[in-house]
Amino acid sequence: VGKHASNNYTAKNGEWLDGKRADVLLIPTTVTSESLPPILIEIQNVVDKPYMHRLSKYCNNIYDENNNIEPIALTICIKNVGPDSIDNDNNNDNDSNNDNDSNNDNDSNNDNDSNNDNDTIINSKPLPPLAAVGYVLIEQKCPLFGLEYKKDPTVILLYQIAKEALDHQIQDHNSTVERLIDGATETKKAIQEDTGGV
Repeated sequence: VGKHASNNYTAKNGEWLDGKRADVLLIPTTVTSESLPPILIEIQNVVDKPYMHRLSKYCNNIYDENNNIEPIALTICIKNVGPDSIDNDNNNDNDSNNDNDSNNDNDSNNDNDSNNDNDTIINSKPLPPLAAVGYVLIEQKCPLFGLEYKKDPTVILLYQIAKEALDHQIQDHNSTVERLIDGATETKKAIQEDTGGV
C-alpha cells in the first residue's frame, strides 16, 4: 500500500451473512479510498479452484461494503498451489512468447545469480512485515538459523513471539541435539564393546 498507510489500518470482523469468514480483514481507520483500500489476508494450506471462488466472494463482499473500493487480497499458501487454480489459457501465449528470451537470459545470468545469492540475502533491505509473515509461514522452519532471512528484524520478532507463546510446549533445541549426540555416542561404544572393537 505504501508508507502513507502506516498506523492507518485496524482489524475488522470479516464474517458475512452467507457464513463465510475471512482470516484477517484490515480496514482503514479513516475513509476507505483508492490509496487506502481494504486488505484481505488469507492463510491457506492448498490454493485450488474452490478456494479461488471463495476468495472472489470475499472480495465482492468487501467491495460492496467499502464504497466500491477494490480490496487488496494476499494469500499465504502453506503447502502447494493446485493446478486447477491457474488459468492456463491466459498463460500459454506468454509462455510461448517468452521461451526463447527466458532461455537466453537464463544461460547468461545463471552464473551471476548463483554467485550473488548470498550477497543479496545479506545486503538486502528488511522484508516488508506482511512478506516476512508469509515467508515464516511458508518456510515452516523450527530453528531460526535454518532460514535464509534469519537476520531480518520482523522474522526475528515473529520467532520471539512464537517462542514466548509456545515456550512451555517446546523443548530446548540445543539440549535435544546434545541428548541425541550423547545417545549415539553411548550406542557406538556399546556396539564396539560387543564386537570387540572391530
